[in-house]
Amino acid sequence: MIKIERFTGIADRRRIEKGTVILQEGDACNELHIIVLGSVGVYSEYGKPRQKLVAVLTTGDYFGEQGMLLGLPAPATYISLMNTTVAAVSAETAGAVFGASPGAALSFAASLCERLSRRDASLEQLYSGYPPVLMPRRVSQPELALQAQPEREIPPATQRTPKQAANPLPVDPPVAAQPEAKPDTAPREAGKPAQKTHVRPAAAAPASQHPESVPAAAPAKEEKAAAPKPAVRAGSAKPELTDIFPPGHGSYKLEVPFGDNPYLMDKTFTCPQCGRTFKSQVVRPSRLVSIGTDPDRRVRYSGIEPLYYDIVVCPDCRYSAIADSFESALKRRAIVLEKLQPIMEQLDGIFDRPPGADSVFAAHFTALACAEICFQPGALMHCRLWHKLSRIYSDAGDAGMEAQAVKTAYESYMSAYQKINISARQNQSLCVIIAELALKLGDYITARNFFFKAKTDREGTPILRRHAEDRIEDIKEAMQNG
Repeated sequence: MIKIERFTGIADRRRIEKGTVILQEGDACNELHIIVLGSVGVYSEYGKPRQKLVAVLTTGDYFGEQGMLLGLPAPATYISLMNTTVAAVSAETAGAVFGASPGAALSFAASLCERLSRRDASLEQLYSGYPPVLMPRRVSQPELALQAQPEREIPPATQRTPKQAANPLPVDPPVAAQPEAKPDTAPREAGKPAQKTHVRPAAAAPASQHPESVPAAAPAKEEKAAAPKPAVRAGSAKPELTDIFPPGHGSYKLEVPFGDNPYLMDKTFTCPQCGRTFKSQVVRPSRLVSIGTDPDRRVRYSGIEPLYYDIVVCPDCRYSAIADSFESALKRRAIVLEKLQPIMEQLDGIFDRPPGADSVFAAHFTALACAEICFQPGALMHCRLWHKLSRIYSDAGDAGMEAQAVKTAYESYMSAYQKINISARQNQSLCVIIAELALKLGDYITARNFFFKAKTDREGTPILRRHAEDRIEDIKEAMQNG
């Protein structure tokens, strides 16, 4: 652990706008960067076909130590995921501090040894061709003494600008709400699903619902027209589904391994609607290795993204739900089939071909269509699914669709909080989720109020209380800085 208050008064404090490339892989680097407030994404092969987010560093973490100590170039690309403040420490400054305080030198050496020991534990990833994982380390709020120093902006000559549209960030920082996208008038490229009775083969073999491994390229959203305006059935207040994807949804690439993979295993499910028993690939929990936690408590894992495997899809009737609730749904087969009938051919075209990003999104949107039929409001299924979709759109680099998903998830959770009798066990967790979503929408007041509820919840856990305290401090600083 680095005692960063030892550098108070001599470190170069810098405020960096979100999306700024702080260090490019291969750049000369002679400074240690300590994150005083904010978060930084660590990318390997940034801007190349195998681009990959390997770690998320948060308050108290550091990078650039190899350059400061050994004069080596940056081993990865470091990009601010939100407005971030760092303390830059040169070799001369560090030498002065360490010379005057041997304890500070020992503390820094211990931090480096801990990082190396964690890196050694990830040899499997190293031998698979990826660079070492930089493990985040958090220090307590009282240690952030540098926050009291005046800030200075990075001069335009030295500050890098975010990559342009051809190279958007694969994980976008928190976004503000944006107006809902208007549907285009041209037909979708994927072909309009036929409006006729769909008959499936009686002995159809179950298809893998998980996508083929695709190299993580810089995601580029292709402009895709929305579906025609949905038809409304006689006597029905809700329009029929004519396209599983909403207006504004584009074409994306996500890295989603499948098949013979050490992180995955086959699990047997029985569809509560049609009774079909089948196997679906899910993440093997014992193989998950955390490489960091985002400010909104999303955990990042080495080699796999569990979020892409959360939904189970029946290969027969296409009923879909989150894996942990798949078999506990209400039996509403006739209503589910009626709901999905207009888009069944579109779903078949997605799930029966080699899996990809489309199947990840389609599975979640199909689960949304089934949720309102097969689950009680208390299950919060609608809220959970939109929250997951906001993160997937963030991974895909679509800030506009992410903002829409964040807004919908926030409104759904707020409605549930106000109308549903939430158990004491759920209350603190729900307050934290609502607060994080409000923060992404730029609503600091609501975020602060719900973090305060989580902090003072007597039935809550100490971990969430500490998280709420830290986020309240983050909000105070953000409001003071305008």
